[in-house]
Amino acid sequence: MTTEEALDAFLSELENDYLKWYEKAQFKWLSGYVVLQVSALFLGFIATVIAALIDQEGFGHWRIALILLPLISSLIGAILTQAKFSDMLRLREEGRIAILDLIYEANEGIQRTRQGSDEAKFALFAELRKKLMDIERSQYARSSGLWTKDFTVKFEK
Repeated sequence: MTTEEALDAFLSELENDYLKWYEKAQFKWLSGYVVLQVSALFLGFIATVIAALIDQEGFGHWRIALILLPLISSLIGAILTQAKFSDMLRLREEGRIAILDLIYEANEGIQRTRQGSDEAKFALFAELRKKLMDIERSQYARSSGLWTKDFTVKFEK
């Protein structure tokens, strides 16, 4: 495989594997975040409407709902906090943007070195691989640093 073919294969890998993975991961975290947020708000709203509309006689029938709806809503809030949905969503979006930036840089570099020497092409390939590994290491370090070993919230000053 020539250096030019390696660069083209690397660019294809960035576009077809890395970018798609980050897009899917970002969408997964966004979907979960939105569904849980909306669910918590909806349950709180329903509990409030029930409490506002029932009278003394109807309270006995709705008592369980008035206990469970806020309880479930609080549980959802705890899940959102403990699972770090907003942090993971932001982290995966930053990764997606970094990969997209690397794709643009690779395209520019490939065009710039098309007529260049194999050394220039190899230097570009090595530089792009290093940047990709830096992105991956950063994503790993930042994602694994979000939780303590027992998966509880970690407060930092």
